[in-house]
Amino acid sequence: MTRQSWRRILVEATGYILCVFVCRYVVQFAASEAAHLIYRLKYPFARIDSTNLAHFYVDNWLVFTLLAGIACGSAINSVWRSSTATLVWIPSFCLLSQRILTHAHSVLAASSLRSDIFYFVSTGCGEISDFYISQRCTEQLEFSVPFYAAVGFSAGTLISLIYRQRKGQSESLPSPDSSDDPAETVDEHHQSPENQGATGK
Repeated sequence: MTRQSWRRILVEATGYILCVFVCRYVVQFAASEAAHLIYRLKYPFARIDSTNLAHFYVDNWLVFTLLAGIACGSAINSVWRSSTATLVWIPSFCLLSQRILTHAHSVLAASSLRSDIFYFVSTGCGEISDFYISQRCTEQLEFSVPFYAAVGFSAGTLISLIYRQRKGQSESLPSPDSSDDPAETVDEHHQSPENQGATGK
């Protein structure tokens, strides 16, 4: 392999790792800030209570995290236009899958793969208070929310790539106004003698 090929692989790998960290930290921060903003818009005259705000975010963190991920993925794609970013969801998916398959159960509790999936994958988790957060919410925050962020990021990147590709195709097509009409472009050699005499003057 040439030095240019190795350099390209290094750039792709570095960009991919940075996108994974963006999903892990930046997207989740953006999701919480988006929840804060929407909460203010929804209750403009209400006193901001940290507990109510936390419940509003945690109860709907699937939606907020996906939206923040899509926005971040589209923004990153405007700087780093690589299809590799569409695969950012793979590491968090592997971690989540491993956690689901190795989830510990109580001896008295009946368990199944389906129950484990719904234990980790949900639209939100409201089992929190000022002094308490359930084990389920903690595990979702650690494993599920990064997966939501990565899925949103990958979707945002994919949407941005498709949009740019279609925009490029539409710009490369000839404009209808620029097409020459053969009936309007007449060669001087094929003009009538009267027209040739008029143009010769």
